[in-house]
Amino acid sequence: QFFDGLAKHSVQLGYRELLERSRTLAAHLTRHLGLRKGAHIGLLAETGPDFIVHFCACQMAGLVPCPLPLPGTLQGRERYEQTLKAMIDAAGIRLLAGPQKLLSQLQLQDGQAEQWFYENASVDDPEDATEWHMPEPEEIAYVQFSSGSTADPKGMAISHRALMANVDDILRHGMRLEESDRALS
Repeated sequence: QFFDGLAKHSVQLGYRELLERSRTLAAHLTRHLGLRKGAHIGLLAETGPDFIVHFCACQMAGLVPCPLPLPGTLQGRERYEQTLKAMIDAAGIRLLAGPQKLLSQLQLQDGQAEQWFYENASVDDPEDATEWHMPEPEEIAYVQFSSGSTADPKGMAISHRALMANVDDILRHGMRLEESDRALS
């Protein structure tokens, strides 16, 4: 379930649809756009199903998603573009994905990163779906940037092992779940 800025229900994305859309998009990113395992993909972190589908597609294809911020309310376009350019360079991002309305307004350097609109993700050929990439524990799961509130944002490569250890710690020590507990997210 996704809600808009006024807390009104805007769209729903079930797990089956998420799986199907992600698998199909993963195949499109690798077969048709030529992205290879380990390529870093910048994803503008818009709250909605497109971001989630792209993040999962990257995981399935063995690509490295790099969530990137949307423009701040008090941040000018030029400052936002500078911040994005620095993040793209720092993470070695080959493809920048986001909403067309935002990406078409940005003036990034030619050749810095190819642009992909979230709206292009309607590649609905299930026959083209890819098999899920099974990562090694030390492979990078995603790149997470600091907020940049006190300095330029810094990127941290988070391994699958570190991600799973963090989830395990949250469940065991933060939420104090036990083997008999059941949860749904």
